[in-house]
Amino acid sequence: MDKNFIARFLKGSISTSTGTIVTVVFHFLSITIMTRYVAPEALGLYFLVLATAMFFKILSNLGLDLTLVKFLSNEDESEKQETMTVILMTRFIVLTVLSLIVYFGGNLILPLLGEGMEPYVLFIPFIFVGHSVREMFLHLMQGLQQFKNHAILQVVSAIFKFALVFIYLEQLSLVALLNIELAMLGLSIIMQLWMVPFRQLGFFDLKFGNGTFKRVITFGFPLYYTSILTIGYDKSSVFLINFYLDPLSIALYEVALKIPDGFMRIFRSFITVYFPSISSLFAQKQEQEAIKVMNKSLGIFSLAITALCVGAFLFGREIVTLLFSDQYSSVYLAFAFMMIGVYLRVIANILGYSLVSANYPSTSSKVNTLSVIVYLVSSVLMIRSIGYIGAVFAFIIMNSSAIVSYYLYLRYYKIAPNMLTFIRPTVIGLLVGVVLWFMPPQTFLMKSAYFAVYVALSAFFVPEFKELAQLSITMMSKVSQRFGTATKPV
Repeated sequence: MDKNFIARFLKGSISTSTGTIVTVVFHFLSITIMTRYVAPEALGLYFLVLATAMFFKILSNLGLDLTLVKFLSNEDESEKQETMTVILMTRFIVLTVLSLIVYFGGNLILPLLGEGMEPYVLFIPFIFVGHSVREMFLHLMQGLQQFKNHAILQVVSAIFKFALVFIYLEQLSLVALLNIELAMLGLSIIMQLWMVPFRQLGFFDLKFGNGTFKRVITFGFPLYYTSILTIGYDKSSVFLINFYLDPLSIALYEVALKIPDGFMRIFRSFITVYFPSISSLFAQKQEQEAIKVMNKSLGIFSLAITALCVGAFLFGREIVTLLFSDQYSSVYLAFAFMMIGVYLRVIANILGYSLVSANYPSTSSKVNTLSVIVYLVSSVLMIRSIGYIGAVFAFIIMNSSAIVSYYLYLRYYKIAPNMLTFIRPTVIGLLVGVVLWFMPPQTFLMKSAYFAVYVALSAFFVPEFKELAQLSITMMSKVSQRFGTATKPV
């Protein structure tokens, strides 16, 4: 494999991952304060309002954000310029129209998504537009491989939000949280307008090539369809819990989700680098090199997240209580099982993004259609019978089916990875889980011993263990160097 490619890939991954890890830390600090100073019912409504804003954000993207990343990976500079101009202009037009519809028709639309949001109807269009513009520019930065700026933006945004939450500690309310969200979005967009060199990129030249609009819409439509489907498994759980249960159950579910979601954020920082990088390999007809990158990614993430799953089952109650207070201690089991769902989701995403990178976006749409059907049916049945944790089990079932489907498609197109890299850590984790079921540890020392056994088995049977250890050391070294440079006296 080309050494320059590996160097760029690792450098980009470390930059974005470092930024995301810092972002996740401050995100957790913000959530920790919220769970202690905001009533659970109000916190549940806050998450419901954000889920509604995300619903409209996904509805407005037309699949063009990922399309932008894909086409910016091409070599032709004029094609890059035309594609970027068409996509950004189209996105702004759609955002304007949809925001006006939500603003003036919110009182009719919102009751269909859940009760309790009517007093906050004016916040939703501003939050959804803010998140849409921020995400669109983040994808532009991703396509331009501005990974360092991408990381800086996330870190500054997270620190700014935490600072506002801390400043208004004693006055925290649902309205205050929504205003803080808007302030964070405003700062992010201002920074992006400064970071992205629009004039140098030729955006203001507004050159439209023949067939550019048709080309990006044709490529983006399957991705848009997939984005619409993500509403089915990413946001529908909140609406279903609100429909069958209450805002308190939403708060419990969202708190259980926060730690797994933090790890998904870190993984998405990897995808920020993985997607354009592997797209470039497929565009250059280097299929075998792309498969190698896929294999390495599957092996390292399988090993790392399986360890997190084992840790969640061993120390889940202590972690939840420490971060979110005693009143949320009951969600530790949902948190542990959600980590399994995240593990499966990460594997499915690596396979799915690889298919899109290889110019098979429609296959991803087919898999997601099946996945959403499985998820919705499972969610309705389980939430009604066992409460909010039913959405967690439905998430596990959905991602299991997605992995099987993606792998079969990759085999059909002759670009399948070696799934042993995924299976080995899984089997070790399951063996430890069986022992935990029949001989649950009662003390912290026993739990630590169980975890040490898992690490020892992984070190012996999983070839990627050494690579993961070396990568972790490299990342810690880079982080220490950056902080050391930042704090060195002048």
